[in-house]
Order: sequence, then C-alpha cells, then structure tokens
Amino acid sequence: DAYERFTAMFADQESLIDAIDADILPASFRVRLENPNLFNVIADQFSPPYPGVEEVVDQREVLNQFLRFTNVVRTAALVVAAIQLVAAGVLIANTIRVAAFARREQTGIMRLVGASNWYIRLPFVLEGVLAGLIGALVSWGLLWGTVPRVATSLAQDIELMPFIGEAQVIAVGPWLLLAGTGIAAVASILALRRFLDI
Repeated sequence: DAYERFTAMFADQESLIDAIDADILPASFRVRLENPNLFNVIADQFSPPYPGVEEVVDQREVLNQFLRFTNVVRTAALVVAAIQLVAAGVLIANTIRVAAFARREQTGIMRLVGASNWYIRLPFVLEGVLAGLIGALVSWGLLWGTVPRVATSLAQDIELMPFIGEAQVIAVGPWLLLAGTGIAAVASILALRRFLDI
C-alpha cells in the first residue's frame, strides 16, 4: 500500500520511482472510516504496543477541528431548517386566510344552508396541501440536481469523510414530501379554524 501511494504521488518522476524498491518502504495500511467520530477507537486499538505496529498517524488534531466545524455547520443547518419550516407554515396559513377571505360570501351561504364544517374547510385544506406538495417537489428537484454534483466535487479534495450521494437524496424525498404536505395541512386547518371560526 505504501509503495502504491508512493508511485502514485511521484508518477511524473520515473527516475525516483526506479531508484526506490518496494522493500525499502515500511509496511503500512490506511483506514477510511464511514463514521469519522470513531477515529479515536481505531487509533487507540492499533497503537503500540500492538504487535507489528510501530506508529499510528491518526491526524487527531486535524480531525478534532474538522469535526467541531462540521458539528457547528450541522447545528446551524438544523436551526435554519426549523426557521424555514415555521416560515413555510406561516406563509401557507396566510395564503389560505386570503383565499378564505376572498370566498367569504360563498362560505357564508354554505353555512346558512347547513354545510358541515369539514365540507367548507376541505377545499381550502386541499389548496394548502397542494401548495406544500409543489414546494416539496421543487425542493427535492433542486436537491437532486445540485447536492450530488457538489458532493462529488468536494469528495475529490476532502477524503476525511464520506459525502452524501444521489441515493441519499432520493431516500430523503418521500420524507420531504410528507413533511411538506403535513405542515401545509396543519397550517391550513389552524388558519381556517381561527379565520372562519369552524
């Protein structure tokens, strides 16, 4: 493994490669973790006096800084996502209120002739759910079109951690659709309950 990395690193210097024999380089192997947070466990387990191991280069300081940075980014992303969810709910609720206000005469007549609350409320709820569904589909499409490409580009320069790919984006799609329609339905129902008092 060490000789293969050496030849790849100095591929443009054939004379240097010819001068170095594979037996000169010490035996070594690299471990690429699926979960970088476990690097301490692996490094400690194989550190000397483990038989046959002279040294473990674990890049501990670099990884600690990198993991702290990723934790901050993850927390910030969750906060931004929560704010956007609340904003989306408020936007849908206001849209439904405007639609209900524009049709207040029709809904008033429907109540006078004995229409049930859900019969009056259902078209507005479906309108909100449709808006949430369209928004979720657009978001999913944007994720599908950008995230795998950005992750592939970053993975070529950063080898410390795995990046999400197209499969993960596809897997999150149904949850995104469910969240979009669910939030829209709840926001619509609450908006109608306060506006129409039904």
